[in-house]
Amino acid sequence: MAVKKYLDDQGLETLVKLIKKNTAKVYKIRGSAVYADADYLANPDKHSEITSEGLWQLIDGTWTKITEFEEGWVYNIENTFKTSADFIEGAGSTVEAGSNIVVAEASGDPVEYKWDQLGNVLDMDEYQTKKLVSPLTVFSATDGTAVEYASSSALPSSQTAATGTVNTYDIAIMTGDAELGDVYRAIVTENASDATLEDIAWVKLGDQLTVEGALELLSKMCPNTPITDEEIEDIWNRI
Repeated sequence: MAVKKYLDDQGLETLVKLIKKNTAKVYKIRGSAVYADADYLANPDKHSEITSEGLWQLIDGTWTKITEFEEGWVYNIENTFKTSADFIEGAGSTVEAGSNIVVAEASGDPVEYKWDQLGNVLDMDEYQTKKLVSPLTVFSATDGTAVEYASSSALPSSQTAATGTVNTYDIAIMTGDAELGDVYRAIVTENASDATLEDIAWVKLGDQLTVEGALELLSKMCPNTPITDEEIEDIWNRI
């Protein structure tokens, strides 16, 4: 009779270590970015938020310097730049715009990680970036489904009941750089101490420019729970 072996705690730990070691070397597409070198920083047309050498990526509408990496992370670089000592190829090599760089294991003990040039081996054109290529247009001031405000701080918090123009479920879209595309919905209630006034609460639904914001917006706008019999009867009795 053949011996049947089982996987104990120690064997499982060994297996997990091997899996993690090998999966760490798999390329992980991280999207487009800018690698700022000295020439880029001296360019008057550069993004103003990019202020030091290194890798920068547009995250939620803000250029953010990336300082934590994992082996296998790949970035498509939008600009032409010269490498630094942080590259396996060494400093001073010119990398053309549209090239890809990856976090790779370099020699040394302890292990040192550096950038490695991939050229155009990986085509990331089909990957969706954090910023939607085609923004949502569910709500728009142009078609009258929303009102524009520069920022959420400009949203009205109260109004006179008799002449107020904001109604429950009205939509507001932010136009300022810091909150560009953010979508808010109004909830209007009678002021507890003065019946001539109404309080306005604004609930952020998401945004129409990024993947995460669009998913949040759609999840809050689309009905996902059926109305109950009791709710129908309550509406019947109330109207």
